[in-house]
Amino acid sequence: MIEALTDPAIRKQMTALGIDVVANTPEQFRAVIKADIPKWVRLRRLRD
Repeated sequence: MIEALTDPAIRKQMTALGIDVVANTPEQFRAVIKADIPKWVRLRRLRD
């Protein structure tokens, strides 16, 4: 997957579709999600 997402032609096509291409490892993705959870929990609590 990372190989495909780092291919310039594929990145160009995806960017043209409005997609923000992020080519990271599963560990990096997990870290991003883990860091985002508290933010979304706070926003959800504010909504209630």
